[in-house]
Formats: sequence, C-alpha cells, structure tokens
Amino acid sequence: MVCGTFPGMDPSATTTSGLRVASVPATHVYVRRLEHPAVERLRDPSGDDRRTPCFLDPSWWDHVVDPPDLLHVHFGFEYYDPRQLEELAAVLRRRGIPLVYTVHDLRNPNHDTADLHDAGLDVLLDAADHLVTLTDWAADRIRDRCGRSATVLPHPHVADLDRIAAAAERRRDDRPYRLGIHFKSLRPNMVRAPLLAAAADVARARATIVLEVHLHCDVVSPAGENHDAELVTLACDLADEGLVDLRVHPYLSHDELLELVERCDGYVLPYRFGTHSGLLELCRDLGTAVLAPSCGGYGAQGAHHVFTSDEDAGFDPASFRDALGTAVDAGPPAPPSPARRDEQRREVAAAHVRIYRSLVSDA
Repeated sequence: MVCGTFPGMDPSATTTSGLRVASVPATHVYVRRLEHPAVERLRDPSGDDRRTPCFLDPSWWDHVVDPPDLLHVHFGFEYYDPRQLEELAAVLRRRGIPLVYTVHDLRNPNHDTADLHDAGLDVLLDAADHLVTLTDWAADRIRDRCGRSATVLPHPHVADLDRIAAAAERRRDDRPYRLGIHFKSLRPNMVRAPLLAAAADVARARATIVLEVHLHCDVVSPAGENHDAELVTLACDLADEGLVDLRVHPYLSHDELLELVERCDGYVLPYRFGTHSGLLELCRDLGTAVLAPSCGGYGAQGAHHVFTSDEDAGFDPASFRDALGTAVDAGPPAPPSPARRDEQRREVAAAHVRIYRSLVSDA
C-alpha cells in the first residue's frame, strides 16, 4: 500500500487543541492505554494502521501540509528497509518534528534471525529524541548497546478493568490445574515438541494437571504453511492419553484469548527469544500464573515462574519441569487491584504527556 498524494492530514483525525501524535501503530492495545485528554493519537492516513505506510514514509512527512506535532514509534517498523528509516529520521529533523521510540522488542519474535530488526533498531536508537522501554532489564541493555538512557515505564493493563475486577471474584474449585500452552502458528521463537513433552512429564507424574494445548489450523494441516508433524503427532498422542485438551482453530479473537487465559491457572510463554509481552500482562490482569523463559525481560516484567530457555543455551526441560511443579504447588496468583491498575495506566499516560510536551517545546 502506498500513500498516493499528500494533501495533509485527514480532517477527521485532527484536533484543534492539545498534542497531535502520530502513533505507529495507533490501535495496538498498549498504545490505546496511553489515552490522555491532552493528546490526540492519529492513525495512519492510509487506513492501514498495522503497516503504517504513511507515517513511516519520508515523502509523506516531507509533503504533508499540517504535520503532527510528534511521531511515536512502537511496533511496525521491523519490515522496512533501514535506509528508509534513516531518511525518515532526516526528514523529521529537517522539519523540527520530534521522534519518540518505545523499545518493546530488542529481539523480534517474528524473525528467524536478528539482522533486519537489529538494523532498524540501531537507526531508531540513534535517531530518537527520547527513548522509552518497559523494564530496567531492557534499559540496561539499551545503555550497553548504544550508551543512551531510556525512560522506564511499566506496561499498562491489557484486560479491561471490569474484567480484572471479575477475575478477583472468581473462585477456583478443586479441579485439576489447567495449564495453557498456545503455540499459535509457530513463530520463529517458539519452543515446540520438547516443551510439550516436558509439560506432559509433569502432568503424567502428578495426575492433577490438564494441558490445554492450542494449535492453529496451518500447523495441524499437512498442507499448512507452518505444519509441524512432530508437534502435531505428540499433541494427538497426549490427547489420546488423556493428558492434553487439544484445541485446533484459526486465529483467536481478543475475546476468545481472554476466555482462554481466564480458564487457565497457569499459562506458558514457550519462547527461546524475545523481550517483553502483552500476553504476560493479560495473564497477570486475570490472575493466571505466567511461566516464562529466562531470555529477554519477561522475569523483570513480572512473570511468576521462570524456566531456562534462550537462543544460545537452548531449552532446558528439567528447568521447565521444576517451574511447572512450583507453579502447581503455588496455585494461581491473586489478580491485581483494578484501582491500582487504573492508577498505573494514568501515571504511564501522564508520563508520556510530559515527554511529549518537553520535546515539542524544545522543537
């Protein structure tokens, strides 16, 4: 998709007062939680808010008549040529438009190798007028990587506040411990059959654990783009053994994902690389224990149980079995206070406004 002509911003997306911030992307739940009366978050004029072809197009910024006050990049740049990002940064500097970059990912979970994301990351880390990230862990690595400081602001709540309140009222009975493992369409960072086999070892030994395993149709179908015969065979065998509640389906809607997390006492992030996770926050919101890998900043973000798994050392089944046993013994955690999560969200949103105002004032 291209931007075509450059008539200026869509009048329906503008405001007569406050800060007009071009967000990449505007509709992601994290970005929506930054809502503040002093800020109008603009969506990409192309209508493609996920790929944001205008907001990441240097030509659009060069020609737009009434530009936003500021560009804030979160996700969506990782498939663009780094040279385009360099040109974008140059245009923004020339026009006096500040650039904020929130470092959600230091290692992109959707890429087999780090090269392309690293190249874009290096451009943004150098060009941004202000860096934000979610954990002290990530801030330390940003400092080591480029010598810059990043403002650390925690991830705001993902579930709606009424859903968080309802989670606090749910009572867990004496049913078996339900562990959710959603392999989705097998992103490159997924640990597959070895993790499921380790979970089955614990379920078989304890007899009080049900593994709710989710696979997308393209993983199960032999003709599917992401078919994994080993994982599918293992999942089916474990289902026959009565250890796995196997569910095969297309991409889950947001409500379906909420229901999955609410059903489960624990939920696994089956990764071997990555940085932060919105799904981790959703689990915490709903009182579901998070079993997360040792790679990235998941532990610093608030995972309840950590097992050894990273890109270099690989996945350690014994560590996972220990983490799962500890999670079962501990039971599901209490969900957070909706009032506290709301207060935190407001604090994070207000901190962004202060950053924006400072940069726009300087510009």
